[in-house]
Amino acid sequence: MQKAGDIPIEARPEGTHASPAAVALSFGDLGGWPYVDGLQGMPESVMLFDGLRVEMVGHLLSIDGGVEALLVESLQQFGVCQEGPGINQVVHVSLPNRPTMDALHKRVKVIGLFSVRATVLDGYCVDIYQLRADNVAVMD
Repeated sequence: MQKAGDIPIEARPEGTHASPAAVALSFGDLGGWPYVDGLQGMPESVMLFDGLRVEMVGHLLSIDGGVEALLVESLQQFGVCQEGPGINQVVHVSLPNRPTMDALHKRVKVIGLFSVRATVLDGYCVDIYQLRADNVAVMD
């Protein structure tokens, strides 16, 4: 399988804009397929982002109060009667430093290196998307 970095820009997923800084990646791009287990059934269009520098917009949920967080499309996905986002709609983010309170309560734009790997802990797949962020900006 080719890595996205080896694929010409014009052959990359429809609707992504390639700038020198990053490629736009949305939760619609990531979650539009029925998750089964690990990477089974993942569309090639999602794999094309593996290894690319991407820009994503969403909300951060701190994992450990430190530099690990989850990026989700909306905090409204977490309600009493709601199931929450699927594993294919959550990105595990390694942050360059601890997020500010604003970053944890407002929409953010995260830029960094995106990877697609199944992380398995104690026999359970806990994430399939990772983003090593080098820039996090709070949006208005």
